[in-house]
Amino acid sequence: MLTLGQLIESLRTERSLSQSELAAEICFRSTLQQIEADRMVPCEILTERLAKRLAIPVEELLTARRKQMAATAKLLLIKAFLEAKDHKQAGNLLASCDGSSDATGLLPRHQQIELRLYRADHLMLSGSVADAIDLYVSILTRIDSLHDANPDEREFVPQIYYRLGKAYLSTQDHAEALTSFTKAYRLSKNYPALLLLTGEIAYHLGWMWRNHGLPSGASAYLKEADEIFSKMIGFESPVVPVAAADDTDWPDLEDIEYH
Repeated sequence: MLTLGQLIESLRTERSLSQSELAAEICFRSTLQQIEADRMVPCEILTERLAKRLAIPVEELLTARRKQMAATAKLLLIKAFLEAKDHKQAGNLLASCDGSSDATGLLPRHQQIELRLYRADHLMLSGSVADAIDLYVSILTRIDSLHDANPDEREFVPQIYYRLGKAYLSTQDHAEALTSFTKAYRLSKNYPALLLLTGEIAYHLGWMWRNHGLPSGASAYLKEADEIFSKMIGFESPVVPVAAADDTDWPDLEDIEYH
């Protein structure tokens, strides 16, 4: 099953049209490039104009657009339920994707990777940590095997290493946790959009260095986390007062209250 972008590209190629010819007086060529790469979903008006230029029934492309948007909406719902820690609802939606080609076949490759990532997150939330770790690792292996991996797919890598770090931390495997957090921290620096993630990783690295009796190693990470949280949230970050406490049981990031 083709995604909307793949369908448009296939129809264009069949008609021996270049991207410039198809886009002429309809949209920018760069816009069509984004659509065919499934990095953008065209609005209804643009979809209709593309269908007319391709000489196919307008409803054919509109139907493909609706199905792809529905599949994307399901993905967003899964993410929302996972963030709310509602593993039951997330699990139901994930299960509904298993036997539905419309739910997964219409997703572009980077969203299919995202869906697998949410499956691993659901395993973590359900307490199946070992299975989650195996799936995280397999996703990393899959991305690494893609010679044509795009930026959307590469951007998952530091996020997955961060998740792996937390998973290993929950099993008390501090060596693997430290390795995963360090990789996540280094790779996240390549993606400005992941600035908040960099702060979260820095927080965990600071936590680990401090709890291992190396406050000097923790200070730089905690300072960076403090600066990022303050910048991103717009309020004074609580990281420094938390780090200055004598106790060694730090709260999870989601448990910290911002004032």
